[in-house]
Amino acid sequence: MEGTIKELLKIPGVRGYAIVTPKKMRIKFPLEYKSRELKDRFRELYNDIMGGGKDTVDIVEVCMEDMDITMFVNKDLVFMVVSNKIANNTLLRMMGRLISAKLVKG
Repeated sequence: MEGTIKELLKIPGVRGYAIVTPKKMRIKFPLEYKSRELKDRFRELYNDIMGGGKDTVDIVEVCMEDMDITMFVNKDLVFMVVSNKIANNTLLRMMGRLISAKLVKG
């Protein structure tokens, strides 16, 4: 296991991801979820997490009726993973931390 986004997307139940920084955003979701509203929602989540100042946390989970959003915070980058309730959360968290660290390293 190398901790790549490609491997993450192979985990059963993972729907997609977003990489959000102060200046740009990259979203990868199935076509049915693509919309301006989704982009605005991710930007809003990013601002809520990063707006708290220096008291940022490692992982934030938002649980909704039909899906979960797991956010990995690393410096000014937030890596968000959207998954079904059936996803293996332990594997998802482990992969998410690896990917987040690699993204910050560049």
